[in-house]
Amino acid sequence: TVALLHHIVRPSPHSPIHAIYAENGEYAASLNAIGSAHEADKLLAQVDNQKFPNALLFRSYVHIWQWDWEGAVPYLEKYIKLLEVDQPMRFWGIVNLAQSLMHGCGDLTRAQILLTEVVSKTSFNQYRLLHKSALFGLAQIHILEKEWKQAEVALKHLEERVIKDNDPIFDLLLAQWKCLCDLYRALETGEDRDQALAQLRKVRARFKATRRWENVRSCYYYEATCFKNEKLLIQLYFGTTYPTFR
Repeated sequence: TVALLHHIVRPSPHSPIHAIYAENGEYAASLNAIGSAHEADKLLAQVDNQKFPNALLFRSYVHIWQWDWEGAVPYLEKYIKLLEVDQPMRFWGIVNLAQSLMHGCGDLTRAQILLTEVVSKTSFNQYRLLHKSALFGLAQIHILEKEWKQAEVALKHLEERVIKDNDPIFDLLLAQWKCLCDLYRALETGEDRDQALAQLRKVRARFKATRRWENVRSCYYYEATCFKNEKLLIQLYFGTTYPTFR
């Protein structure tokens, strides 16, 4: 997309071509996807949100992909209130807002309310990816709230329903949080800690094989914080380029 839109968004001085807001927005989103977050955010800031509402969603992604969950919240709050946003895209805004509230602000109560709304208005037959993403978020909340039975039920239900989806990244994320469920519970009970950690490390290796580096980093982060591994925390601190992760 960057290559396709570059000559439109960045035309030569004598070119008659002028990019519309949608082209600027899509170009910026593609820049963010390849790591040019600063340039993407600068370009998105120039886009009229009324004419291209997705600019707000894309700006939230700039923050989310840099671990700045709290920084994404204001853009998502505005996005889901715009009348120009259609229902499916509004749901995506809500799911991302819930994740940002969960991981950035620690507001699990509101995150649960938002995700429950999406689950109630979608299904595995209609808006399947939205539905399973919202269910996944609810499972994460159960884990973070240490509601082990509810977490197990939610994870098992998801695993059974998505097994044939051929969505390897979602499967890996689901496997990661199954491991975290086991690990957090093991830390609470003092049983099977090593086994739970070994499973998390296996998931980390699978993320590494698919070159999902920030997911790899997240696995190291959970290991370091769970076991209060100061050496690993220092490595994570100096190994990331994202200030908000530190």
